Formats: sequence, structure tokens, C-alpha cells
Amino acid sequence: MVVADLEIHSRFARACSKTLNPQELNDWAKRKGVNLLSTGDITHPLWRREFRNAVDERETGFFVLKSEKNDFLAPRFILGGEVSLMFREGEKKGRRVHLLFLAPSFEAVERLVAKINHKGKLASDGRVILSMSCREFALACQEADPHIIVIPAHIWTPWFGLLGSKSGFDSIEEAFGDQASYIRTYETGLSADPAMCWRVETLNSRVLISSSDAHSAPNMMREATLFNGNITDYSYARLYDVLIEVGNKDYYGTLEFYPQEGKYHADGHAACKLTFDPAMTKTLKGRCPKCGGLITVGVNHRVDDLASHPVGYVPKHAGKVLYSVPLQEIIAEAVAKGKSTKSVQSLYFQMISEIASEYSLLHEVESFPEWVPEKVVEGIYMVRRGEVNVIPGYDGVYGVVKLFSSGDSKVTRWGYS
Repeated sequence: MVVADLEIHSRFARACSKTLNPQELNDWAKRKGVNLLSTGDITHPLWRREFRNAVDERETGFFVLKSEKNDFLAPRFILGGEVSLMFREGEKKGRRVHLLFLAPSFEAVERLVAKINHKGKLASDGRVILSMSCREFALACQEADPHIIVIPAHIWTPWFGLLGSKSGFDSIEEAFGDQASYIRTYETGLSADPAMCWRVETLNSRVLISSSDAHSAPNMMREATLFNGNITDYSYARLYDVLIEVGNKDYYGTLEFYPQEGKYHADGHAACKLTFDPAMTKTLKGRCPKCGGLITVGVNHRVDDLASHPVGYVPKHAGKVLYSVPLQEIIAEAVAKGKSTKSVQSLYFQMISEIASEYSLLHEVESFPEWVPEKVVEGIYMVRRGEVNVIPGYDGVYGVVKLFSSGDSKVTRWGYS
């Protein structure tokens, strides 16, 4: 199995860890069991230079750290980044959309940078803000290199997801116009899962991926995309084929957050600590009953609005879906300690150094040493069986997963049966 995390950031992106550097990403990829990792933020000039000096090409379009040149199974890096498009179309209201891209070479990245450099300040933020439409960015990518892959990022997120409730777009076709056929891939985002996306027929003609969107290295692999085979058999060309062709035999599926844990899953108003069933949001005409402010329409509601299939619909070429909870969170709840405490961190690092990577511990290992606390092992198996309780996230507030209790929510929920 190839575990790929295709959206991650650098220390040059706003609100991201200042310790992020190529070596840290490599080390955490090993701990997590990630075989293929986006460089993230490759349009930023300092990050691009740093990465170019740090890596050698292994397979065509895949790179490894120079310090890992003798490790046959070292994590591979693929050149990629995220852009924040802010634009107007005619007299319509302003649009804000986040897109990912993956590139086959540093030369292709340089050509793309030359085409977009006048549209934004590339050195100001790793997730650069560009004054370009979705169509214009897609066209710039094609002109730079026809094998650059453009991917709508966290497609359902209210403010920056292409299909989010605040975007103004109801389809990829509407957003990209005559360049829509170039968009063959999209990303679910933490607040949605494949089952939600499958309900929208126009998405089923494109390849679905999941990624962590990690702003710090330990959050890598919160979500990931899974491919059949070994990383040593892959190159950019083979990955490109998988990501543009629905039903490709190399595509296995995705590793998912429980979508309720995402911070935009449910409708709500964080300032008043209220969440709402979609029907109640409509009854309230989108206004908070406590303060009159606007309710943020969550992903679950938005999917309902655009769905062409009922809940439970599975398309012919659907991939497998594995749900997961980060190992540190399982340990923390099992031992009743904070995730960042010394005892939790110590046990986490002991498990990944003496037993297996986090991916293997969560999904593959069948027998655990006696020194692993029984409740931790129980928690891992509970996650594998889907025996979890989730307090849904809403309006920018992450949901909470509980294994050994139902959780204690201080949020009032309106309209739920």
C-alpha cells in the first residue's frame, strides 16, 4: 500500500508551525507511515530554494532528501502547493477558492511561477493569494506544463471550498468554464467523507482524494489517499494516470477523519455555541435565534442541497474507505491524560519506534506487546470497528471524538431528534 498525503504546508504559510522544514517532514512521514508527501507551498521562493537544495530526484518526478539517498524506502516528495484565488467575475460578488496543484518537475514549477508572479506576492505567504479566476489558474498550469494536476482543495469548506456554502459555485463546471474537463481530481476535506461526495453525481466522474492539510508535522496523515503497490514502483507519470482516471486499478481508496470531527461539518454559530439541523437552519432563515447573526451552513447541509443521490448511494468505481483517529488521541483518552503530556508522548514514540509506523499500528498490526496498555489496544480496535462517539464540529470549531464515553458537549443543538 502507498500512503500519500498530498496537501501539507511549510513554515512560510500563515498559521503554520515555524519548525516545518524538509527534514522534519521526512522524519514525521516515517513515523506516520506516509510514503508520498507533497512538498507544499512550492510557489514560495525561499521554500522552493530550500527544497531544491535538500533533495535529489529518485523516480522521475519523485524526490528524496539527500540525507536519505541510501534508504531504498525513504519517503518520496512530490512538488505541490496551494493557492488562494480571490477574484470577481463580471458584476458578480467576489469569489474565494483554494486550489491545490502537483507538478512533475522543478522546471514546470518555475514556468508556472513566471505565469502567476504578477498576480500576487509569492513571497508573502506559502499559500499565496492570487488575483486570478479558477479558469485562469487552470489555463496557466496547462501552459506551464500539461501534466500539472489542479485539484479543488477541501471542496466543501464554506468559505474557500469550491462547492462550499459561501463560494457562489454549485459545480466544478461553473467555476472552471471551458477548462472544467482539465479538472480530473478533487479533495474531500476534513468535514466530508467519500460517502457524502458520492451523492453528487458530477463529482463521480472525477477522482476523489483526501489529505491532511496539516499545519504542523504531527498532524500529517489525519487523512490520506491510498494506492495499490509499492512506492518504489511509482513515478509522477504513474501517479498522474491514477489521479486523472476514475477506476484506475492502482487506486485503492482513502483514509478519513470521521467527518463529524471536521470544524465545518454541521450548521452552527460559534459565538453563541449553537448548532442546527439543516431543516432548522432553513426554518430560522439562516439567522441565529440568540443574536440574529448569520448561521454558517455546514458541509452536511451543503451536500444535501447539491445531492443528486440519496444517502447510501455508492458509485460503480468507489474506492475503499478507512476511518481513523490519530494514535496520540487514542492514547490520551485511554490513559486519561492530555495529548501533549509527557506520558502520552512517551508511549506514542515508544510504540512507533519499537512496533511499527502509526498507519500500521492503526490498521494492520494484530498483536501488541504486553507493555502497551490494554485500554490503548482496546481503543485501536474500537476505531477499526467504527465504535466511536463524535460531537460534531461547526462554524470553525473542531468536533470531538470519544471512545470510552459519549462526551460532554456544552453546545446547544437545535432541531435534532
